[in-house]
Amino acid sequence: MNVNYFQHSVNASSDVRLRAIMRRYGKEGYADYFILLEEICQTGQPILDLSSDLMLEGVAAAHEMEPEEMALFIGDCCDAQLFEKKLWDEKQMLTSSSICDQFRYINGLSEKRAEAGRKSGESRRKKSRGEGSERA
Repeated sequence: MNVNYFQHSVNASSDVRLRAIMRRYGKEGYADYFILLEEICQTGQPILDLSSDLMLEGVAAAHEMEPEEMALFIGDCCDAQLFEKKLWDEKQMLTSSSICDQFRYINGLSEKRAEAGRKSGESRRKKSRGEGSERA
């Protein structure tokens, strides 16, 4: 399922992890981090697979970086605990616990809405057939 939005804390720039990235990369580091989160969400799953050189090149180009710079930036984000370091180091896949939590939350909302829609449809069908209404 594609996620069309994710929660962005109003005090994200006060997070010590993001401050470490901003100290090293400036405000561009802040922007690049959130753009990476957007790119993860666009995959339809809470993970971005950058294990192929071509995918890493594509993401790097979108950030106006060389692939080596992008990999270094992502590594620094992992060291700052913004992304899952073990998954990046072992498989060059990018995710974070907050994105996984948001995918679960949004998928849960979608399921609840779908169930409510089914129940509403059943109720309307019953009413249109005269079922469930008391008639003398």
